[in-house]
Amino acid sequence: MVAEALALIETSDPTRFRRVQSRIRTIVNTVGIIGSAYQALLRVCMVNPQNFGYQGARTGSVEFLASTLVHDATFGHLLSKGILRTSANYDRFDRICCREAQRFMQRLGLTKTPWDPEHLSRLGRMQTLTAGLKEFASSERDAKSDDG
Repeated sequence: MVAEALALIETSDPTRFRRVQSRIRTIVNTVGIIGSAYQALLRVCMVNPQNFGYQGARTGSVEFLASTLVHDATFGHLLSKGILRTSANYDRFDRICCREAQRFMQRLGLTKTPWDPEHLSRLGRMQTLTAGLKEFASSERDAKSDDG
């Protein structure tokens, strides 16, 4: 799934792919974390792919994993420019990273994403992001059933 996500970023958005290449050296499949975690010093992105597929459906999961890699690479990019996440800029820092992930998914033609502001908040970001992905996956299934 990680290989598919990287290929999706490379083919659909070369600029963001270069950022992922420069800011993420290693992607580690880690059990026990929710979503992802980024370690800037080592340029390691830890993901738990089980969190990207819900109820056995892969709808949106590769796209969401790809957008998560874009999010974490943006996080690393900001840190590399000397912009540290502090209590004063915490929300703005996160909004920039989330907005990049949202723009990536919109570039794929998805109008509704788990990164949309109504799904995110400073408290419980992963819980609201998980709820947003579930809603996104169900709306994608509904759209496919209307088409087919």
